[in-house]
Amino acid sequence: MKARVFLAILLVLSLPGRLMAASEEQRIKELGQKVKVTDAKRHSVEEGLRAIDGRIADIRRDLSQRQADIDNRGRLLREYGERIKEYDSSLGETRELMRHKAVGFYKGALFDTLDLSLAHFELTGYLPAAVARDRETLSYYQSVSRKKKAAQSDLSAQTKALSQDMALLSTRMQELEEEKGKKRVLLAELKKETRSYQQEIERLMERMQARKKKEQAAYTGIARHKGSLPWPVSGKIMRRFGRYRDDGVIQISQGLDIRTAASAQVKSVFKGTVAYIGAIDRFGTTVIVDHGGGYYSIYGNLGKGTKKTGDTVQSREVIAYTGGQTPLLHFEIRLHGKPQDPSAWLQNGKGAQSPP
Repeated sequence: MKARVFLAILLVLSLPGRLMAASEEQRIKELGQKVKVTDAKRHSVEEGLRAIDGRIADIRRDLSQRQADIDNRGRLLREYGERIKEYDSSLGETRELMRHKAVGFYKGALFDTLDLSLAHFELTGYLPAAVARDRETLSYYQSVSRKKKAAQSDLSAQTKALSQDMALLSTRMQELEEEKGKKRVLLAELKKETRSYQQEIERLMERMQARKKKEQAAYTGIARHKGSLPWPVSGKIMRRFGRYRDDGVIQISQGLDIRTAASAQVKSVFKGTVAYIGAIDRFGTTVIVDHGGGYYSIYGNLGKGTKKTGDTVQSREVIAYTGGQTPLLHFEIRLHGKPQDPSAWLQNGKGAQSPP
């Protein structure tokens, strides 16, 4: 019964540290999983951004090509216009020359200097040739004019189609830019979220490492003194650690029972912090000292205590006095709640005597 009571108290005392360690480790695992999920989302967003950049580049190339087509068609139309201007000028000169010739013929200007037969003979060949040449020029002019009109019509249709394509492409590119902007915002949020998780992991790791260092320091502190700890009181060992018989019934002792003097000083066997002081069934007033690293020393069947919970004590410092006329101090050492044989920790054969 006493062992169960002590074990329950020790488990309660050690529970916050254990729960904290378990909670921190579990939290680190959860955060690590969140980091993985967030990184996967971030990689997906980055892939999406790269794909958008590729589509935007394609659209820009298409826009550039369509603009080049419009420019080429405009240049072609300008060339047609220049050629038509030349033909207009040439045709105008030809028409003016023919008009002067026709007027001269009708007025008879040439008949004054030429013989009628000679004039008739020469003009008979000249006029058809001049007219034919003018007709050829006119026909070429008309052909170029038709090409110009066709080019203008084609250019107008192509320009309209290309302009519509460019408008659609521009709209699509604007949509992609907006999508890209949203993805950039999302990417920044994911990066911030990842940093937040990582910073929390780092804080938890620092706390765990600090706690482990503290536990390690405490562990090396008391563990290094195993076999040389001072006895809590001077007296006679009435019961040792382990199995014993009580009226023929096998019992198990979790520590040492030491007969000592009334109102004897009870001293802490090692430095630590008072984790508990109060009454425990069958042991009366009891003091439990936390030595760190999961180590506790227990002092039962006390009279008056000199410390309170949370007080720091040093090795060999008085923490209580025995009570009663024939006091029997119950003393234990435990590691993470598991009883240890105090005889293996205390100075061998010093400070207490074995029962005869």
